Amino acid sequence: MNKLVLDFEYDFDFTLFGVSSHVANYRLAWGINKLLDIDLERMDDVDLSFGKEKKRSFSFYRFDDEESYTTIHLVSNRSTNGYLIPESFDYEVLSQKQITQKKVVVSEGSQTFGVDQLAGYNNTNK
Repeated sequence: MNKLVLDFEYDFDFTLFGVSSHVANYRLAWGINKLLDIDLERMDDVDLSFGKEKKRSFSFYRFDDEESYTTIHLVSNRSTNGYLIPESFDYEVLSQKQITQKKVVVSEGSQTFGVDQLAGYNNTNK
């Protein structure tokens, strides 16, 4: 019997920023709001657990731009039980809208990176 294998590439239509900051999540959200003239709103925390691991909670902020149909998310990368993404950033900003990298006063630094650069990316291609 012949086997048919479907091989495809993921098309990610967003920009991912890793942000290092020593301030609390609400202060970082405030700084991003002022810089980009948006209104990130606090949502319910994202709760995740993988297998038998303890549940991890991550703070989550969201802005919906109804005029351009785009969304911007701010997600904490650290919880008391581990990381969301094993890269060395405190927060991730995910945007469907093209954002130029600007300096946020309350952040120590930021870096744009592609999803294919994440440590767990190869797990999606198996």
